[in-house]
Amino acid sequence: MILVSFYRVIKFAIRNFWRNIWLAIVTTTIITMSLFVVTVLISLNLVIDQAIHTLHEQVDVSIYFKPDISEDTVKEFQSSLQDISGIKEVVYISKGEALDSFKEKYKDNNVILESLEELTDNPLGDTLIIQAQSIDDYDMVLAILDSEEFSKFVQERNFQDYDMIISKINEISSTINRIGFFLSILFFAIAVLVTFNTIRIAIYTYREELAIMRLVGASKTFIEWPFFVEGIFYAFLAVIINIMIIYPVINAIQPFLGSFFGESALNLTSYFNSNFIKIFGTELLVTIFITTVSSWLAVRKYLKT
Repeated sequence: MILVSFYRVIKFAIRNFWRNIWLAIVTTTIITMSLFVVTVLISLNLVIDQAIHTLHEQVDVSIYFKPDISEDTVKEFQSSLQDISGIKEVVYISKGEALDSFKEKYKDNNVILESLEELTDNPLGDTLIIQAQSIDDYDMVLAILDSEEFSKFVQERNFQDYDMIISKINEISSTINRIGFFLSILFFAIAVLVTFNTIRIAIYTYREELAIMRLVGASKTFIEWPFFVEGIFYAFLAVIINIMIIYPVINAIQPFLGSFFGESALNLTSYFNSNFIKIFGTELLVTIFITTVSSWLAVRKYLKT
């Protein structure tokens, strides 16, 4: 008996769906657009997090010591800096390596190369490249380098401050999230209204049939459930269509991420594959809840009239 009732509920739900196919298409499209906006937001947040992580990895301080400072002295500084909490790595570059790198950089500039050949001594000093644990630790690093203990040995230092760039990226990220959240709420609100009206129209279409069912003693559950199931159909279809759209989109974006971030680029396809159930399962559950509530409101409103 339960199986027969279940079969009839599914049958009535499918019939309702196909009888109002154009309204079903509109409803599914609106829900799909809502899900697509949410999924794009997830992708954008991943890309922004990757951009910030990449910038963090690129931040460092280069310390150029005076040419007359001995290698032992520079290595003592390297050792002392490595022991400081907040400093991730200190790389030593000898004056010879620095000169070779300089020549390689200006290998096409004959004037500079000829000028170097006229010098009897290497004009460059040893170099230390310091990378901190986080962007916030660079204030501490710079304060140490400004101390008299270090500054009197240093000829020049080079620090490119990425803090402003990262702040700008975070600001853009917050703006995107706010706009995306607003659009998601807007689309889901429209989806609730459209689903509600779609179910109401279906109820109106079957009003005589439903009245007869009530007269012959059909339970409320048997009358209501086909419309709930119809709402669940919209949820499943919207999620499936969203998946079919989002994968080609992220596959098209991936080459651009690779060219921008290089080998460290996040593979969006792999991420979505690894978190498939988490992402799309959550979207499905939320969408089923929304469509079921919309259907319930429509059915309850009808049963009270």
